Amino acid sequence: MVNIYRTILLVFMVMTSAYAYADIIGIVQKVVDGDTIHLTDDNGKLHKVRLLGIDAPEMDQSFGFESREMLVNLVEGERVIIDSRKKDRYKRILGKIYLDDIDVNLTMISKGLAWHYKRYRKDQLKRDIPIYSEAEQTAKDNAIGLWSDTAFIPPWEWRQNKRRKKP
Repeated sequence: MVNIYRTILLVFMVMTSAYAYADIIGIVQKVVDGDTIHLTDDNGKLHKVRLLGIDAPEMDQSFGFESREMLVNLVEGERVIIDSRKKDRYKRILGKIYLDDIDVNLTMISKGLAWHYKRYRKDQLKRDIPIYSEAEQTAKDNAIGLWSDTAFIPPWEWRQNKRRKKP
């Protein structure tokens, strides 16, 4: 019986560990686009944060503005927790944003305003991968947000095409 209580306690600790292992707590100063924010931590240091596990439409793509506005409405001016373990090649923090107990990255996918960015799933927590994929599939199945446009080009392909067209 003691082992059952220990198991329950361990599961509870793992489920609530997002706050215990958070790297940064601060106020969102600016939303750059649907997957990038600027945050000032409690020590006054500014951080650029790229939302881990998602890729939002570019601002010059369909749904780029809507994606950014959704993120603005969710987090701009809010105190959030960033759960992060690394930086990207541009020195931005890769992280999952929590607003209270809401996974903001997952919300962006669920609202059909970002893809689950599977290319970098190795950087995600293993438990998040199927949840993010399922949220994307549900949004797609229900033609929510960007999934309402059947000819939509994923942002990683959009960026690649733009690079090819530069002189």
